[in-house]
Amino acid sequence: MTTYKGIKGLGIQNITSDAASSQAGGGTWASSNDLNTGRASLSSVGTQTASLGAGGTSDTDYEAKVETYDGSSWTEVADLNTARSQVAGAGTTTAALHIAGLKNPNAIADEVESWNGTSWTEIAEVNTGRQNLGGAGITTAAIAVGGQTYSPAAKVAIAETWNGTTWTETGDLNQLRRNLPVCGTTTAAFAGNGGPSAGALVAAESFDGSSWTELTENNTGREMPSISCNSPNTSLIMFGGKPPAVIAKTEHYDGTSWTEVADLANARTEAGGTGTLSAALSFGGDPNPIRDYTEEFTAPATFRQFDVGDIYYNADPSSGVIKYVGYGTGAWASGGNLNTARAEGTGAGTQTAALMISGLSPATTGTLTESYDGTSWTAVNALNTVRTSVAGFGTQTAAITTGGTTDPGAMVDVAEQWNGTSWTEVADINDARSSLVGAGTTAAAIVFGGNTPGRVDITESWDGSSWTEVADLTTVVLGHSGFGTSTAAVSAGGENPSRTAEVDTWNGTAWSEGTEMNTAKDAAFGIGKQTAGLIFGGRLPAYTGITESYNGSAWTELADLATARGWPSGGTGSTSALSICMGGKAPSHSAVTEEWTVPEELKSLASTNA
Repeated sequence: MTTYKGIKGLGIQNITSDAASSQAGGGTWASSNDLNTGRASLSSVGTQTASLGAGGTSDTDYEAKVETYDGSSWTEVADLNTARSQVAGAGTTTAALHIAGLKNPNAIADEVESWNGTSWTEIAEVNTGRQNLGGAGITTAAIAVGGQTYSPAAKVAIAETWNGTTWTETGDLNQLRRNLPVCGTTTAAFAGNGGPSAGALVAAESFDGSSWTELTENNTGREMPSISCNSPNTSLIMFGGKPPAVIAKTEHYDGTSWTEVADLANARTEAGGTGTLSAALSFGGDPNPIRDYTEEFTAPATFRQFDVGDIYYNADPSSGVIKYVGYGTGAWASGGNLNTARAEGTGAGTQTAALMISGLSPATTGTLTESYDGTSWTAVNALNTVRTSVAGFGTQTAAITTGGTTDPGAMVDVAEQWNGTSWTEVADINDARSSLVGAGTTAAAIVFGGNTPGRVDITESWDGSSWTEVADLTTVVLGHSGFGTSTAAVSAGGENPSRTAEVDTWNGTAWSEGTEMNTAKDAAFGIGKQTAGLIFGGRLPAYTGITESYNGSAWTELADLATARGWPSGGTGSTSALSICMGGKAPSHSAVTEEWTVPEELKSLASTNA
């Protein structure tokens, strides 16, 4: 009888192009035909194959010139009535608005001109004349955002909407800013980076028709970038700008986080930007001399997204090159030390823009706040209520901390909100407790677990103004850690009553048991999102530097912290690939900061022809 034996081994797929981190991650910039007149600070509207650039500054003067692009070349059309620069735009190549700006001799403009595809007509002025503002929308429903007055020079947070007849002031931005890119509609707009100063990390904001909400900060702070987006605030790229040197960096925003993708071929700032995530256009811009460059960004309509663990040929198996989607070598590296050593505080923000909030040591009282710029820490305004063992979440410019304990151990229900400058008390949590964990933003968050002094499983949700008790944790723990958002969070480790590796996951409605960590511990800290998180430090009972990553279903041990410690703090708003750890007990109170980077990458493994 013939015996058939199974084929043993791993099937390797053949794909036609490299995997990408996202659709934008598979995109590239390519040169196209230049503008007829090089300009910066011009208004820009349209698509990659039908764009309009109006006004701006050339090497010699403010310009009234207007050009349209057909996907191949630029054509001069009718001039504006008033030459001006640093303007906002809204609309399309056949129906556009050119809004406010700066006109000779260095006077703020409040004029608005409307384009019908043939000529420009002056219409109703904005309420507040200003330069360096952003605009979006269409000729019958537009929005003009931010900017700067000229004399005296002052940044503004003003947003005005246009209904086709009049301009009306609506909810202001949370941050004063100028030189900002804006896209979207009057009921769903996105405002990206802009001053207060070149290179400042200022969180993007989204608009719902009445108010603005701060979003996740991008990786490289900048002002004067350009933007292209598919939909108001969930799929866009931002490119160029000054931090303060002119840069070519392009970042993709997916509605939650930012990822660097292909750079522009030519670094520039104050350029026109139009199009979509998959088909964008950049034209004109600075540095001196003013440039006439045009570049097109094209992302594949269909693409193979990164799936960590994939092995494949690309694209010809006969080449013998096998590729693997994996992680680069991750490691902790030293950052700038805190000014005050402490433990049992919390953190917010990212690796390059973090807050260290509260904490306790013999030298401090539990109110200190420090701000990190990626290099060094600076003491800023303290909390109003002395406490330690608090929860925290948010960004460097918009954070909340709540709960905690005072000396000699009274539980605290106070919540305070940080606006980038100072702390203000907001609505208290319903259950005073310490050692709780927070996840989310100032607009939508949860806090869970803690000590009352008995262990509790309570979860409370925050809607931007009040706290509501929701479903309890499945595991009653103390000294746990966690990370995530208001609708997708993780609670890990703690004492129950001995140290545990148990994990709970939150889906926005209920908690369920998840895969346990590899190492049972308490007094650790967590950072990231539910599908890409990190837990580091803690006690075994000895202090440890063990770091574990979570991909939504499994835990993997990674490189340890250089300084083993319990009760550290970290930023809460970054992905696990850009984590930061500061403070803690090791066993004395520590000021040490460490930074972690774990890039996703493609690796060429082997040649089968070798």
